[in-house]
Amino acid sequence: MFTPGNRKLGRHLIWGFGLPSGTAAICVGMTPACRRVCYSARMEGYRRTTLRRFRRNATLARRPDFALRVRAFLIAHHVRVARIHVGGDFYSPEYAATWLAIIRRSRRVRFFFYTRAWRDAAIKVEIDRMAAEPNC
Repeated sequence: MFTPGNRKLGRHLIWGFGLPSGTAAICVGMTPACRRVCYSARMEGYRRTTLRRFRRNATLARRPDFALRVRAFLIAHHVRVARIHVGGDFYSPEYAATWLAIIRRSRRVRFFFYTRAWRDAAIKVEIDRMAAEPNC
């Protein structure tokens, strides 16, 4: 589900959650420039284990118990900083709202993300709500 950061990120200090990248189905705010230079899509191309993990995460994200599973993972691994979407993006307002619920229930975890999904008005509403949370 989440993976610990690399050496530059302090190994287990920052954990990341990713989805497959480079498709309009998941990266709804993707621009032609994004498509050309997508770091995550390139990484998924040469690190097949990363692509498999991100695909598994995409399946998990559609489960009704996704938020519960994420919360359990965060607690079990004592995660204090989490990056949402090492790859991929908020692909629907419902998915973004699920992350908002996770953020609200996980006050001890600091969340951050980079996104282009604000280009979709319905998703932007949820992103703005996330940004208003003190731990995001």
